[in-house]
Amino acid sequence: MNINNTYHKWENKFGREYINHIYKNLEFIGSKLFEDRNLEDVLDTFFHYENLIREKQNHLNSINEEIKSLNQKKDEIINYSSDKLRYENKLISWLKNLNMSDVSKLNSLININSEFNEVDRIKFEEQKRNRGKNITMNLNN
Repeated sequence: MNINNTYHKWENKFGREYINHIYKNLEFIGSKLFEDRNLEDVLDTFFHYENLIREKQNHLNSINEEIKSLNQKKDEIINYSSDKLRYENKLISWLKNLNMSDVSKLNSLININSEFNEVDRIKFEEQKRNRGKNITMNLNN
């Protein structure tokens, strides 16, 4: 077996160390079990498949990046109004003028979680103050 042909063909893609690792593994398997194939051909086929796998993986990574980018563009469309109001520092005051069920629904549809929490806290504090006023008014009557 002349491993130099394998090095020449695949070393730029996989490196000498990986080629040696696979070669030694296949050589060990062949020494312990019945093996009637040409080791150079087996290595060539193995690295051919390895190369195809890596190419497909790179393509898959590229597709996943494109999908991520498209999802971000969809999110930008969905979040346009809230992002604009946030940029203008008007989002919280805008949300405060809505009832909490609408704010909650918006929170489930768009990215306003921190503003939702802030508006929820503000409205809760207002309810506490109003309850105190109602109790005081009832005591005075």
